[in-house]
Amino acid sequence: MRIEACDNPEVIRIKTEEGIVIETDGVTAQVKAGRHVECKDCGACPGSEAAVVTVRNQINALVGQRVAFEVKDTGALKGAFLIFIFPLLALFLGVLLGGLAAGFLAVNLLLGRVLGAVILFAVSLVSIMLYDRRVSKGKDALPAIIHIIK
Repeated sequence: MRIEACDNPEVIRIKTEEGIVIETDGVTAQVKAGRHVECKDCGACPGSEAAVVTVRNQINALVGQRVAFEVKDTGALKGAFLIFIFPLLALFLGVLLGGLAAGFLAVNLLLGRVLGAVILFAVSLVSIMLYDRRVSKGKDALPAIIHIIK
C-alpha cells in the first residue's frame, strides 16, 4: 500500500491492490480482488474472501491476467460528514424550524416539529444520493489498473 501525504487538508490517499481480471469490455474491467485489512471484518463485499471491483482498464488488461490497481481515497472525511453528520444536523434543524413554523401557523407544536424533522431529514438523504451520483460519474471515480503482474 502506498500513501501520499502533504500539508494540504485535501490529501489524496492512494491504495494499491491486486486482483485477477474476470471480465473486460475494453474501457472497464471487472477485477476479483482479495480482501484487505481495512475491510476484513466488514462483510459488505460479496463473496467470502474476494470482492469484484469495476476498474478503468487503461492498459488493456485481458481476462485471466493478474493486475495491480490503485484506489484513490480523495474525500474520506467529507464522505463521513455527509453520511453521518449531515442527516443528524438536518434532523435537529428540522425540529427547530418545524417548531417555529408551527408557532407561526398556529398548529400543534409537536406535529410541526415532527414534520419539520422528517422533511429536512428526507431532503438530506436525497441530497446525499444526488451528490453520490454526481461524484461517481467523474472519470477519477473508478480505480485504475496500473500494471499487469502476470
